[in-house]
Amino acid sequence: MSTPPPLEIPIFCPRQCRQAVVHGAARIELNASGSYPQGGLTPSLDELRAVREFLDSNPSPGPGVAVRVMIRPRCRPPGGAEPDFLYSPAELEAMRAAAAEFRGSGLLREQAGDGFVFGCLKRAAGEGGRVEVDAAANRMLVDAVRPFKCVFHRAFDDVVASSTAGGKRWSQGLEQIVACGFDGILTSGRPGNAPDNVESLKIVVEAAQGRVEIIVGGGLRSGNVASLAEVFATPGARIAAHSSCLRAGAVDEGINEQEVINLVEKLSSTSTS
Repeated sequence: MSTPPPLEIPIFCPRQCRQAVVHGAARIELNASGSYPQGGLTPSLDELRAVREFLDSNPSPGPGVAVRVMIRPRCRPPGGAEPDFLYSPAELEAMRAAAAEFRGSGLLREQAGDGFVFGCLKRAAGEGGRVEVDAAANRMLVDAVRPFKCVFHRAFDDVVASSTAGGKRWSQGLEQIVACGFDGILTSGRPGNAPDNVESLKIVVEAAQGRVEIIVGGGLRSGNVASLAEVFATPGARIAAHSSCLRAGAVDEGINEQEVINLVEKLSSTSTS
């Protein structure tokens, strides 16, 4: 039977959890409070505890909502000249230690699909500013948090951007992500917004062949989700939607609850086979 793609909402303070899940979000991507301008950073254990307490105290739909914890120690270096998602050995160790602390906290539920979100890249040898998947670093982090699910962050979009015309770096990166043991990839198909990258997304989804879930994110809103209907309905694919649903211009990063309702409704009209 066909089912609509689940909606994942990133939150940037624990109080947004209620705003998201009571209106239909199936997953929460937990980021540090106030880190939206940085693209989401590693939250604290107390922030995860606050989300867990809310979900456990709300039998419907709380226990069935998956929590995915962002593991990201910093945003892009100042000025934007350096590629993002390239981490030093010390930063990778900090990521491993943070993930291990969350894993051992007893606050995550394997049966609910809880897990982690991260992505590590490295410079492609001899190719200037081009980047590729850092398989060793990613595998180390995936192994550190088993059996919880792992999602490869939008670092994948930078790998797509590093592929030359007709090049295969992005597909090689996809195969590496699968081999590392990731359960999903958060992507807009390439840098930018998902509704502008429909053709790229279709290629990525078809190449994934259901081996990993493709979580479509980046500028996704109820007003443009229809443009991605063909992507969401790809036969044999595993697809989810990702949207912040933030209120326009909200300095407190509040969630637009009506937008959550509208987006869930629009997604219900799409399906995967």
